[in-house]
Amino acid sequence: MNIKFNPNNTVKAEDHLDNLYLQLQTLKVRYDDIEFRLFPCTLDGCATAWYHSLPPNSIQNWGSFKRMFKTLAMLLKELGSLRMEGKEKVKDFNQIFMRILKNFAADTKPHDSIIVDYYMTSLPTTIA
Repeated sequence: MNIKFNPNNTVKAEDHLDNLYLQLQTLKVRYDDIEFRLFPCTLDGCATAWYHSLPPNSIQNWGSFKRMFKTLAMLLKELGSLRMEGKEKVKDFNQIFMRILKNFAADTKPHDSIIVDYYMTSLPTTIA
């Protein structure tokens, strides 16, 4: 599995899943449990940390997991691109940041350390 997904890069979640599916077909992988075991090998950065922070048995099937992964990737990308503007008040920025966090489902919300990393990265260096 040579394709790594990191939501901070330009690869879309859908494209990553399509490429993964093509690789699995090439390898003639036909079982969900094997797909689930190979999937984390295709993740990088905070996507890896998110996957390993999922509660045991929280993934029921490949279809629902794909939807969950696409939603998560979109939200992580939104967090990763968020930057506090120079004249923006911290209070206003915090409200935007918290609004994005509220879109995460409880069972897919990133670990607190990942959230802190995103928050610190989004602040100007004079504040962080």
